[in-house]
Formats: sequence, structure tokens, C-alpha cells
Amino acid sequence: NGMISRSEIEALISAGAGERDLQYLLKRDLSIFAETYAQPNDEYICFSEFTLADGYVDFVVLTGRSRMDVFLIEVKGADFNLLNSDHYKEFNHKIHQAAGQLRKRLGHIYRELSTFKDHVHSARARAERGDLVHNAFLGPHDGLEVDPHKDINIRTVLIGGRTVDDRAESAKRHDYEYHFTPPIRVESWDTWIRRLQRS
Repeated sequence: NGMISRSEIEALISAGAGERDLQYLLKRDLSIFAETYAQPNDEYICFSEFTLADGYVDFVVLTGRSRMDVFLIEVKGADFNLLNSDHYKEFNHKIHQAAGQLRKRLGHIYRELSTFKDHVHSARARAERGDLVHNAFLGPHDGLEVDPHKDINIRTVLIGGRTVDDRAESAKRHDYEYHFTPPIRVESWDTWIRRLQRS
């Protein structure tokens, strides 16, 4: 019943909405992140403002079978172009800033990996019991079929800015993602919204 439409998101993006306005809308329907990242597509738990170290990650999706997939998602506004318009064509400073936040979080995670694994499995178990931990939203499948004793897969996603030249930006994103281990997937709002199945 609370599902937000694709047109609502497109309207905000087209208007060049800032980070706060986009987050406010997306927090109303966390299933939108499951739609883009969950596998299997009806087995997921989504969170917003997921606490980690001395801060939080904007959105988190838990999904997968056996080994759990953990998507850490940071969002920036749609009020800037993904790449600067000068001849260097570098990412906008807001993308670099958000990537720095993610790398800081990842550093903390990998230094304390077993603690982080316990933290996300604890949040999963609490959400499955019905606790509203981190604004949890569960998919229609009754619980995740994941093993808390197995390793987890950590994926990072950064969404922000607008696309001007899709082909050039795709090459830039590809180079950037393979420059870091683990890679940080960079999406503009234009490329991200193409992943949505809803109308």
C-alpha cells in the first residue's frame, strides 16, 4: 500500500532534488532497493540509517541464499552532474565525498569483519522477529535462507548526480569500480532508475 511510483521518483530527479528530499521519499518505500538488488527477488530485508561504527549507512539490503549478500547504499542528490564539465571529466566532488565515506565504513568493516557479520545477522534476526530495527522492511518470503556461520558478501553502491553522456560516464564508472577492492559501484540517478520494474 505504501509503494511509491516510478513517476514520483522521476519527478524528483528531473527537478534536481537534493539528497534530503530523495532520502525522504525513498525511506517511505524501502522495497525499491530490493527491486534493484535482491536475489532471489522476493527474499530480502531492507533498512535505512543502518548504524555502523561512528555513523550510519543510508540504506542496506540483506538478501541471498546460504551466504548472505549485504548491500551498503549511499545516496547523494540529483542536483549536480555525475561528471564535471571541464576537459578532465572527473567525478563531481560530492561523488568523491560519498565514496570516501563508504571506504571509511569498509575499512571499519574489514578490520572487524566478524563483529560486522554478527551485527548484520543480529539485525536480520531481529527484523525477522518483527522488531523495527533500522526501519526494517521485509520481503514477502518468510525469512532469509542464509547461514549465519558462513561468510558474507559485501557490495557497495553509490547513487548520485545526473547523466549527461551515458557512454563516457559508463567507461568512467567502470574504471573507477575496478580501481578499488572491494569495488564501489557508482550509479547516476538516471542509470539507477532504469533498473526499476515498477510503473
